[in-house]
Amino acid sequence: MTWVIPEEGFWDKPEISMVFFTAILTLNGLLLALSWSSFGKIYEIAARPQLAKFLRAKKLLQQYIFHVDFIHYTQVFALAMSSVALVACVAKEPPLAVSIDYISLLTIQRAAMVLCVSSSIYALRYALGAVRMMQDLVWHASDPKFAETPELTVHSGGNQR
Repeated sequence: MTWVIPEEGFWDKPEISMVFFTAILTLNGLLLALSWSSFGKIYEIAARPQLAKFLRAKKLLQQYIFHVDFIHYTQVFALAMSSVALVACVAKEPPLAVSIDYISLLTIQRAAMVLCVSSSIYALRYALGAVRMMQDLVWHASDPKFAETPELTVHSGGNQR
């Protein structure tokens, strides 16, 4: 994708590329901020005594906690890559740490764009997973027979497993 974008007009004019990377940075910041409401609800529901007991018995509580942490880390990584790409798009020279003769500034900018866009898509995918996880837990917690039903099946995204 980055090699399709011509150097003239996007990479050599920071005022154009900066708008693109600022938009992605803003999107990643919003994703991170909005996901915290899902994270809070997931922790709130998973901490209910009956549901926590069920999740521990099915060895799912640790998986839910790991998944929330993983989603958070992917979103922070996407936010960091967006920041790096934003800085790279306005740079006039490669940083001293990578100022090797055979790595051009354009190559660094394109690599930063690839990391920025791909990590943002990955973070969005998992942010949607957090919403599905929250819906899964709400579904379990709202079951009126939850206290009397020791053998519930794991529900995921509307499908019974």
